[in-house]
Amino acid sequence: MQVVHKGFDTLDIAIQGNIDKALFEELMAMKELAQDRNKEVLFTHNGVAMHVAKSGVGGYQLQLSTGPQGAIWMIKRPKANDPWGLFVS
Repeated sequence: MQVVHKGFDTLDIAIQGNIDKALFEELMAMKELAQDRNKEVLFTHNGVAMHVAKSGVGGYQLQLSTGPQGAIWMIKRPKANDPWGLFVS
């Protein structure tokens, strides 16, 4: 194994793609529930558990977390003219 870089603890990646509109609407309903409860809510999709935050971040309507050792996903409303709909940190 060759060390490419050391001394960082975060990797941010923008992904060209969008989620399905039905899944987006389901996640927006979970976001609304999180806002009502004033805390993140647990959501499971295809066996993957994640927390849906009560707010988005920087132009992304949704923020999902897969836990302390996982990733934070930011998701935009699906639009054909904006293919960069996903961001992972």
